[in-house]
Amino acid sequence: MQSFSRHILPGVGLILALLMASADVLAEPLAEKDFVRQVMGQPQEEVRGVMGEPDSIRTEGKYEYWIYHDAVRDMISDRIFRQTQVLFVDGRVADSIHSNSEPED
Repeated sequence: MQSFSRHILPGVGLILALLMASADVLAEPLAEKDFVRQVMGQPQEEVRGVMGEPDSIRTEGKYEYWIYHDAVRDMISDRIFRQTQVLFVDGRVADSIHSNSEPED
């Protein structure tokens, strides 16, 4: 048991710490003004750091869309947008769209 505690438990602690850190990336929806300030024009690595992993990714030619759900709060109504699409061109955010409806496939 002593060997188990010495070798396995530190690894479990590290895994729990990583999980807790990743859950904090976007624990609450980001205010729209903060989204604009922290995301627009940024490279993909920075967006991941602010927003976390996207719920889905869609590619159309040179355009890549990252889709997030319930990630941004409208600055006027204070409601949470159901969906945010982040458009990347050449690896940087070129545009974004917030919506309360799901796109049609």
